[in-house]
Amino acid sequence: MNRLKFSFLVAAALTIVSNNAQADVIAGPALPEFGGNFQVTGLRFEALVNSTLTGFVYQNQGKSDTIVLTDTAGNILQSVNTGSGVPSLSVAVNWALTAGQDYFLLQTTDSNERYGSFNQPLPSDTEIAIIKSGTFADSISLAVNDISFGNNQYWAAFNNISTTSAPISSVPEPSTWVMMILGFGAVGFMAYRCRNQNAAFSAA
Repeated sequence: MNRLKFSFLVAAALTIVSNNAQADVIAGPALPEFGGNFQVTGLRFEALVNSTLTGFVYQNQGKSDTIVLTDTAGNILQSVNTGSGVPSLSVAVNWALTAGQDYFLLQTTDSNERYGSFNQPLPSDTEIAIIKSGTFADSISLAVNDISFGNNQYWAAFNNISTTSAPISSVPEPSTWVMMILGFGAVGFMAYRCRNQNAAFSAA
């Protein structure tokens, strides 16, 4: 194996590592106010590109809850259960988003949300754009058609919504790193042997 091929393999590995894009994060205001008797609060957003929802902070009154990602027909696409006793919970997920589609990120336990005043343009990043924030109807099936308090008067339940357009699988697992290191060691050894063999052949 010549040096050109070896250099190409090294460059390819470095490209894989460098392509692990940093996640975009959307953060709303602080959520100090405890909500009233609302069953469903959260956010409606549009996926601007094919991307992945990787995490969020759910701010609540300490009850256990079920967080859902729904489409505009009210179908639950993804869900995650949260424990009780933690009023600010960081949740890691791996939920695929399709460009051009609208989604709802909602909490579903009655009287468990926190919300805060907002009344400013709703934020976006390169992957998602928040369309509505607030308190929705009292059932998930109606949430897609009804929102109280206008589109952005309140920011409800969720903060630090993180997304990425890079495939999650592009981040090597520890075992993958070990295999890569062993592979490069083997490549280096082969290059060393070839160089010595060529030198011996030239000397002969």
